[in-house]
Amino acid sequence: MKKFTVFKSFMEMLNAGGFEVSCQEDFQNIPADLFDEHIANHTFFDDWQEMLDTAKLEYVARTFNF
Repeated sequence: MKKFTVFKSFMEMLNAGGFEVSCQEDFQNIPADLFDEHIANHTFFDDWQEMLDTAKLEYVARTFNF
């Protein structure tokens, strides 16, 4: 989060967008267009999918020391 956003944590990013999330179902119920807009406006990504894909790549690189 710190590398690609201005937020210290994922929850901080959610809270900044006004998204109240306390469980997986809450997260899944966030309207995709609103979430993508929040990400585009407050991160270095265009949308959630791009952010998620980058997180996966970062995780694999860190885990396997690439």
